Parts: sequence; C-alpha cells; structure tokens
Amino acid sequence: KSGEVVAMTGTRTTDAEALELADVGITIAQHSASSACEAADIIMNDDNLVSIASMISYARQIHRNIKRAVCAVFSCYIAFLVLTILNLFRDDTQLMLNPLLVALVCMVMLPFAALSYNSNRRDMVGEMPPSDYVAHKKINFSFLGTSALVGVLCGAVAFASYIFMYNGATDFARSCGLLSFGVSFALFGLMSTSFDKPFKAILNAKPEMLISYGLFAAIPILLIYIPVVNTAFGLVAIDSLAFFISAATGIIPAVGYIIVRTLIKFR
Repeated sequence: KSGEVVAMTGTRTTDAEALELADVGITIAQHSASSACEAADIIMNDDNLVSIASMISYARQIHRNIKRAVCAVFSCYIAFLVLTILNLFRDDTQLMLNPLLVALVCMVMLPFAALSYNSNRRDMVGEMPPSDYVAHKKINFSFLGTSALVGVLCGAVAFASYIFMYNGATDFARSCGLLSFGVSFALFGLMSTSFDKPFKAILNAKPEMLISYGLFAAIPILLIYIPVVNTAFGLVAIDSLAFFISAATGIIPAVGYIIVRTLIKFR
C-alpha cells in the first residue's frame, strides 16, 4: 500500500494469497502446496530459500550483460550515424562506409560483440550491488549518454583516419578508416565491464570477450589484405606505415577517454 516493491516467500496453502498479491512470489518445487506453486511467479528447483540471494545476484548479472550488449549495438549505430553525417560535408560522393561494409558490421561483427557478454560473471565476485545500469521506471540518461559518447568517438576517429590518409584514393582511405574504427570499438568493448577501472577490465576479460572483440578488430585487417575480397568491399591493401598510423589512431579515443575520466574523478 505504501508503494514499495514486495517479494513474498511461502510453501503452504495459506501463503498462496500473499504470493499472488506480491510483486514477486517465490516458492520451491518440492514440499510446496499446489496452490502456492500456481500463485508464485518463481518456482525454485533448489529446496532452500537461502538460494534467493544467489538468484538475485544472477538476475542482476544477466541484466548488466543485456544492458552492455545493448550499449554495444547502440554505440555502433551512433558511430555509423556520425560517419554518415560527416560524409555529407565532403565534396565527393564516395562513402567512407559503403552499404556492403555496413551490412557486414551489423550482421556479422556486431552480433559477435553483443554475444560476448553472454557468459560474463565478473560482477558477481564479492558483493553484488544493484546494477548501476538500471533505472527504475525512468530513462537512464547516464547509460544512454555513455553509449552515445562511445559511438561518437569511434565514428569521429574513423572519419579522422579517413581524412588524414586520403590522398585521392578512396579505397585506401576507407581501409584506414575501417581499421581505426575496428580497433577503437574493440578497446571500448573490452573496457565496458568497468569504465572506472579500464585496465583491470581488459586484463580480467573473459575469453569469450577477448575472442569476440579480437575478431571485431581482426576482421577489418583480413578484409583489407585478402585479395579479391578487399576489392569486393571497396578496400585495398595498405602499407605497413599506414597500418601502424591507422591502428594507433584507433587507440587514441580510448586512451583519451581514460585520461579525461581519471582527471574528472580526482577533481
């Protein structure tokens, strides 16, 4: 009646009404009355209500993993939007990311990145506080803002690499921009489990995350240097100096983000 969120546990017939009225009714599979099972929202296989604490921890972890996957997708779309808008200010009509590359990133590379959080459990080490990604009955502008900022930075660094390496050859500049984008997005993805401690987040990243975001950075390299394939995607093999400059350019946004965030934290 006071507007609070209520959870109720019970196994008896007399508990059924309270289980049904509660926001979350919890009972156990064994030794519970059938009416209690029908009224409950959650039926636990473990015959121990103490396991509710573990259940809450897993639920919070799953919710964080989903939010981070959404963050990756949202950030990538924002990056594409930035590249499209900046391309309008160019004199030529060549696109930095052609439709085939956009399809590859959205349908192959991005799903791999989003699924990398599937088995993430790093937040469950020690006490599991409520997810800071969660906003109750309101839009979490901090979550959306961070996702948008990452997308803007990744899109901007791809555009900067494209412009800097442009020497009249669109395919060459597009290859450099794609490489910078892949490196930048992969670094931000590995940092996403803890932007407050980015280096620790990268070192403690699960193998699935390392493989997924490693592929996100490696696929552009493969596309650039595999003959015939690079031509099909509007790319071209680049020399070692251009490769180094493009990869280093992709690292700059992540490093800059860490420095700025650290300075703000210590002020």
